[in-house]
Amino acid sequence: ANMPAWLKALWVPFYACKCLVYLIVDKFSRTAFNNMFFGDFAGMDASGEAKDAMATLVYDRYTAPRVFPAAVEAIAALKREGYDVVLVTGSVDFVV
Repeated sequence: ANMPAWLKALWVPFYACKCLVYLIVDKFSRTAFNNMFFGDFAGMDASGEAKDAMATLVYDRYTAPRVFPAAVEAIAALKREGYDVVLVTGSVDFVV
């Protein structure tokens, strides 16, 4: 989760180049892109505990600071009134 500064200095430009490759490959073949992209996650821990830890990290660092308090209040009010609230997002399910 926390990367030393020297490693981050190496990782960021490498990942930027990798994203460019992803974009180029995706223009030609979505199948090739999927194989390349999801292959990068091969061997990673996909247990419930690992997903819960990642969801907590993502929420605490990225989501919570960007949530408008008025939006939370509006959602809570709608739920109290009996509405079903549906969030539409491109995020993976365990992050939402």
